[in-house]
Amino acid sequence: MAGVENAQVRFRFDGNWSFVWALDNVEITDDLAPGIVTPSGLVGVSESNVPDPLDFQFVLQSRPTSDVTLNFTVDGEQLQPIEPITFTEENWFSPQVSVVEAIADNIPEGEDQRTTVSVTVTSEDPDYNGLVV
Repeated sequence: MAGVENAQVRFRFDGNWSFVWALDNVEITDDLAPGIVTPSGLVGVSESNVPDPLDFQFVLQSRPTSDVTLNFTVDGEQLQPIEPITFTEENWFSPQVSVVEAIADNIPEGEDQRTTVSVTVTSEDPDYNGLVV
């Protein structure tokens, strides 16, 4: 989570000075910008790879203050619907997998059928809500 967090630091020295104990409050600034690491480039799926779909990994670049959900919209009839994935404050740094699978309808679609997958980001965290992917 970008911003400032408070922490306590304790130092203890037990050397020539008999005994020394120090306690101080410090501010830790986290400057990781909100963002989502996504796969890039064009990929191909075909009916011939069903039931072996493609897996794509997504990961957040910083800890969110609330759950972050990635919703996927497919603009054609060549792909199965893609399930949303959700990141939490606990798993934000762990890759989440999105599965992309062609529809095996045995209808010839031609050589160059393209489908666009759009990603929308929703969250109560204002840094992530509506983030463009």
